[in-house]
Amino acid sequence: MPRGGTPVTTLDVIADKEELEDDLHKRLRKAKLKKEEIERVIDDVEDPRYVMLLTLKYVDNLSWDQVAEEMNYSYSRITKLHGLALDEVTLPAKYGGSPRKGIAGSEQAVDIDRQSEEL
Repeated sequence: MPRGGTPVTTLDVIADKEELEDDLHKRLRKAKLKKEEIERVIDDVEDPRYVMLLTLKYVDNLSWDQVAEEMNYSYSRITKLHGLALDEVTLPAKYGGSPRKGIAGSEQAVDIDRQSEEL
C-alpha cells in the first residue's frame, strides 16, 4: 500500500492492465492498416528496384545503410535511387497526393518518412 494514499487493489491493477491491452490492440490495428496502405502505394511503382528500395525502407524499416547493403549499392547510389523512386510514387489524396506522380523534394516525401517511423 502506498504511503498516505489510497490503497491499490488487485481489481485496480487488473483494470489498468485491461485498459493498456485495449490501447495496445488499437495501436497495432492502426499500425497494420498504415503498413498495408504504404504497401499499396509502393505496389503501384513499376520499377522493381524502386519497389525493393521503398519496401526495405518503409515496410521493413531498415536504415539507409542496411538498404544499400541489401541491394548491393553504395549509400550515395541508394539516396539517388530513392529520389528517383519518390518521383514514381503517387500518394493518396488524403496525404496531399495528386493524380500526377512524384513527390521527391516535397513535404510529402517527409510525410512518408514520418509515417514509416510511426509504425
